[in-house]
Amino acid sequence: MTEGSDELTEPAKRRRGKELEAAILAAAWEELLEVGYSGFHIENVAARAQTGKAVLYRRWSSRAELVLAVVSSRAPDKDEVPNTGDLRTDVIALMTWMAGRLLPVGRDVTLGLVSEVYRNPELSERLRALIVETFQHRTMGPIIDRAVERGQVDRDRVTLRVVTLPIDLMRNDMLLYGTASEDSITEIVDQIFLPVIGYRGRTDAG
Repeated sequence: MTEGSDELTEPAKRRRGKELEAAILAAAWEELLEVGYSGFHIENVAARAQTGKAVLYRRWSSRAELVLAVVSSRAPDKDEVPNTGDLRTDVIALMTWMAGRLLPVGRDVTLGLVSEVYRNPELSERLRALIVETFQHRTMGPIIDRAVERGQVDRDRVTLRVVTLPIDLMRNDMLLYGTASEDSITEIVDQIFLPVIGYRGRTDAG
């Protein structure tokens, strides 16, 4: 296989677009699990994905950007986020699901990315864009939109800071303690997030 090719080494099949990207992100996740952030290199991901490193560099200019993409890929899509009919149970379910998906690399990746962001201010902007896409548009955003429609919260209480608050606090627990327990997630939601957003409780519509 020549560098930069997106061909598989076995029979003449070519992966393109979303199929190729999914294969790369899956390989990158496996690499993170195996070697952690400090040992994570684009060349090794390319080899694991059976493609050339130039293919990866056309999509992500650094390992930090690739890791950000991997983390985003572990979050559910809009049609996969919990929809229980209640803001509280939706947010707890989402956080529990994401904690389980990210826990194996949560602390290691967070520490690695913080270090990279400190050295590279441009990466901070990309991280913010990822947060907006992942949490405001794909996960927490749709959950809160439904809560507004049910009359559980007011739209004017919803800001990006509020939308990302539960996940930010859960990430902090992972960073400090290496885990995010069920009790911790419930405390974050009940004692901090719901009061901040002005949650009114279940409604007849919920």
